[in-house]
Amino acid sequence: MNLRNIDGTEFKKMSSGSHKKILFDCDGCGTIVEQSYRNYLAQNNGKFCRTCRNKHTANRPDVKEKQSKILKEKWMNHEYREKTSKSLSIACTKSWTGDLGKIRRSNLSNNNPMNDFLIRKKLSESTTETKQSICDYITSIGYEYINHKKILDKVIVEYKCNNGHIIQQRLNDLRGGHRCKECFSSSSLAEKEIAEYIKNLIPDTNIIFNDRSIIKPLELDIVIPEKHIAIEYCGLYWHSYIRGGKDRKYHLHKHILCDKQGYQLITIFEDEWLYKKEIVKNRLKHFLKKERGLYARKCTINEISSGLAKNFIELHHIQGYAQSSIRLGAFLNNILVAVMTFSTGNISKGNKSINNVWELSRFCTSCSVVGIAGKLLAYFERNYKPIEIYSYADKRWSNGNVYNKIGFTFVKNTDPNMWYIPTNEIVRLHRFNFRKDRIKHLATKEGMTEWDIMQEQGYDKIYDCGNMKFKKTFTFMN
Repeated sequence: MNLRNIDGTEFKKMSSGSHKKILFDCDGCGTIVEQSYRNYLAQNNGKFCRTCRNKHTANRPDVKEKQSKILKEKWMNHEYREKTSKSLSIACTKSWTGDLGKIRRSNLSNNNPMNDFLIRKKLSESTTETKQSICDYITSIGYEYINHKKILDKVIVEYKCNNGHIIQQRLNDLRGGHRCKECFSSSSLAEKEIAEYIKNLIPDTNIIFNDRSIIKPLELDIVIPEKHIAIEYCGLYWHSYIRGGKDRKYHLHKHILCDKQGYQLITIFEDEWLYKKEIVKNRLKHFLKKERGLYARKCTINEISSGLAKNFIELHHIQGYAQSSIRLGAFLNNILVAVMTFSTGNISKGNKSINNVWELSRFCTSCSVVGIAGKLLAYFERNYKPIEIYSYADKRWSNGNVYNKIGFTFVKNTDPNMWYIPTNEIVRLHRFNFRKDRIKHLATKEGMTEWDIMQEQGYDKIYDCGNMKFKKTFTFMN
C-alpha cells in the first residue's frame, strides 16, 4: 500500500486536518516521503516528493505561461536586465577548482564543531549513491557487501566484517571512519590522545592505563597517582544502556568508589572529546596544572548581550549555552575573560519560577582569573537582591569547591541524568526534547512508555554521574 503510518505499519484512518506524519512512495521517483497527512491530501494530480512536485508544477502549461509573463515584465526593466546580465557573465567566467565536496566543505563553520558534524552529515546524505559505488567502497575497506536500502534519504548498508559479524550501519558513518561495533572501538585511540596531552602538560608525571587496583575489580582507563585523579573515557556505544549494558548507576557507582579512595574521577563522554576537544583539554589543564592567573580586582563587571554571552559560553563551557535572563561579563582591558549567567526556574530540571529565586546556570572563564566567581556573584547580589540562588555542579567535572568558596552550601546529590543516543551517531540528545507528550503519536500500541517508543524508533540511552545541588540564601535589609 502506498500510504502507511510513520512506523511503516498499515495506515489507520485519520481526520483530514490531521498534522500527524505519514509515509508514502513518491509517484515520480519512488522514494519514501515523510509528510503530514493534511499536506498529503492537499497534493493534487499525484503524490510527489518535494523535488518531483516542483518539477511537476513547473511543467504545467498554466504555470509555464504565468512564469513566462512575469519574466517578460521583469526583462522590460532596464536596471533588472543589466544586473542579471552582469551576474550571468561573472558566473560563466568564474573558474571552479576542486570537486564539489571541497567547495562545500570550504563553507563549513570553524566555530562550532557540532554544527560542522551536522552539515557534513546532511551533505553526505544528499549525495546520490549507486549499488556499484557502495559495493566498491565496502570492498575497498576489506569488508563484504551484502545489501543496502534507502530510508528517508539515509542509506543503510549491510556488510560482513573480517570477523564474520553481520552489521547494519549508515553509509555516512562508515565513510566517516566508524567500523564494526562488535570488534572496533575508537576508545583506545582517544585514551592515547588524552594521555599524550597530559604528558605534554606535565612531562614528569606517571600515567597508568587500565588500572584495576584502586576500585577493583572495576577498571579505570587512566590514573594519575600523583594528582589522585582518574579519567574514564566513555565511548557512547560501549557505555550505553542496551548495546553497552551499562545501567543507570554504573558511572555514579565508579564515581562513589573513587571518592572513597581519595581519587577524583573525571568522566569524559565520546562526543565531548570529538566536538569540544579544546574545552575538555582546558578543563583537564585546570585540574592537573597550577596556572598563574589574573586577578579579579583588575576586572570590571558589566551586563552583556545574549549573543556575546552565547558565543563566549559555547567556546568555554562543556555544556554549552543555556537560556538566561541575566548575563554578566568580566572584562580586563576591554577583553571578556569570564561570564556568569542567571535564569529563573527551569522545568527541564524540575524547578518552578519563583520571584527573586534564581539559578546560577553557567559560569566559565577563558583563562585563570583568581576570585572572579565571587566578584561576578557580588555584582548580581548587589543589583538584583535575590532571596535565594541555587546551582548544579556536574559530578563528572566538578568537586563543588568553587561553590564553597563563594558562600553556597551543599543541598543534595541528584539522580544520574539521561540522554538518548540515535543509532550509529556519536551524539547525546537531551531527554527533555523527547517527552512522552511530544512523541506519543509515534506509539504503535496502547500503554507504551516514553522509553518503549524511543527503543522502537531505534534509540539507546546513556547515564552520567548526576549533579550536586548547592544554594545560597539572603536576608536583605530595606
